Amino acid sequence: MLNEAVDLGAAEAVQVSTQGFSSFNAFKRAMGSAGEGKAWHHIVEQTPGNLVELGAETIHNTGNLIKLPHGAGSIHNRVSGYYSSKDFFTGGLTVRQWLSTQNYQAQYDFGIQTLRKFGWTP
Repeated sequence: MLNEAVDLGAAEAVQVSTQGFSSFNAFKRAMGSAGEGKAWHHIVEQTPGNLVELGAETIHNTGNLIKLPHGAGSIHNRVSGYYSSKDFFTGGLTVRQWLSTQNYQAQYDFGIQTLRKFGWTP
């Protein structure tokens, strides 16, 4: 297990224990289903580049995966759609492509900010 500080926008970071897994399937075997009408969501996405640069255990980690409502109109669906779109700051790239050029902390912070923008509360 890793011990790391996680800042969810509160006045101070909180210490949490996290556990990484070698694959998303290994994570789901250990943690189970996200539940009826829900999906596991990677805050820092599991792109091929992130897996190479950051490692599977960083991406498939209890500190990087959350349960979100899933389906048409859900937060998960809207966030995924936004990441596939182009925004003014991405220089012609999709948000997902642009985000993959950032470091882990920048991707994590952007992911939390985006989730909140679409109505997620921790």
